[in-house]
Amino acid sequence: LLQMFVQEEKLSSEDAWYCNRCKEHKEAFKKLEFHHCPPVLVLQLKRFQYTRWSRERLDNPVSFPLENLDLSPYLTA
Repeated sequence: LLQMFVQEEKLSSEDAWYCNRCKEHKEAFKKLEFHHCPPVLVLQLKRFQYTRWSRERLDNPVSFPLENLDLSPYLTA
């Protein structure tokens, strides 16, 4: 599950990034990186999948350890 948080994601044309320099919407990628482990990690899980015209509730089960969670594979440093 954590691998999905740190994967690079291509933004769709509907979510294109706006460049203040050239004043245009550009194709872009986004990625979440952890530089160090926080004492408390709070993750907000995506509960809905949105399209331009609808909203659908996601019901995928999620499981992860509550103790001894090793985040070292996801750190940048």
